[in-house]
Amino acid sequence: MLAVVLVAMLAIAGEAQAAGRLRKTVTATAGVTVTDGDRYAAWVRGQDVRVLDERNGKVSSHPLPADCRAPDALGDGQVAAVCGDQIKPKDIRLLDLKTGAWTSVPPDGFAARVAGALKLRVAEGRPSPSNAT
Repeated sequence: MLAVVLVAMLAIAGEAQAAGRLRKTVTATAGVTVTDGDRYAAWVRGQDVRVLDERNGKVSSHPLPADCRAPDALGDGQVAAVCGDQIKPKDIRLLDLKTGAWTSVPPDGFAARVAGALKLRVAEGRPSPSNAT
C-alpha cells in the first residue's frame, strides 16, 4: 500500500512540475495551428506567422504576404501558405524557417494539383467539371 501511495505522490508531483512549464495561452490568432509533429508549430497572429521552435523554446515572427491565407501545412523546415483567392489560388508560398525567406512555388505541377484539391474542398466534396473522372 505504501508503494502505491508513493507512486501516486510522484505522479502528482510530476504533473505539477509539467504544469509549471506551461506557456501563456495565445489569443487572437487566425486559421489553424500547424505543426510538423517534431520541432515546429506555426500560427497567424495579426499579419505575422508566428513559429515556435520547440528545441530552443523561441518564437519568431515573419510577415505573412498580403494575399496569402493562414498556413495550411508545415514540414521539412518550411511553412506553406496558399495565395490568391479561395476559388482560384495563384500560387503557394513557402517560408523557410531557417532563413525567414518566402519563396513561390511555380504555378504549374504541384501548385496546380493543390489548386485542384482546393476546388474540391470549396465544392464541398463535389468534383468540378475539370476534376471529374
